[in-house]
Amino acid sequence: TINPSDYSQEELQQISRAFTHAVHDYIGPNKDIPAPDVGTNSQIMDWMTDEYNKISCGNDILRDVKSVFTGKSIPCGGSQGREEATGRGVAICVKEWAIQNKIPLEGKTYTIQGFGNVGKYAAKTMESFGMKLIAVGDHEAYVYNEQGIKVQNVEEHIATWGSLKGFWGPASGYYNADLIT
Repeated sequence: TINPSDYSQEELQQISRAFTHAVHDYIGPNKDIPAPDVGTNSQIMDWMTDEYNKISCGNDILRDVKSVFTGKSIPCGGSQGREEATGRGVAICVKEWAIQNKIPLEGKTYTIQGFGNVGKYAAKTMESFGMKLIAVGDHEAYVYNEQGIKVQNVEEHIATWGSLKGFWGPASGYYNADLIT
């Protein structure tokens, strides 16, 4: 219920640790295993894992539990490829459907709603199949270009500006969906 961009790293750490205290009795390696969601990342999951262990294990590092949270960083016991896994899985499902239905994906168009980890990695993978992104949207804007949109350009714009807002315009050839009738 919070927007992480409204908080400093120190505040996010305090919030994450407090949340872990609140849910501690309801989670565990054999109960419920929380995973990252919108607005979280491996750093937040690392803080939560650390706090869970402080509560459950104290200073006994031999009892350090890594299996309570997913989405952790590699040094904190996370899995290689975890960040990309869901988006790649979406794209692989598209590819398997196409194989079963004997439909070549080369040149086929697609749209992506949301360009977080899932959307970004699904788009990258589908682009590697020869597919063409023609529309993408996020919490700030929607962009459309029937000629295609390079996934790398979207990724770079969002990394710089935090959203798709400002990505469109006559010079770029991309258009705000609100302007299209």
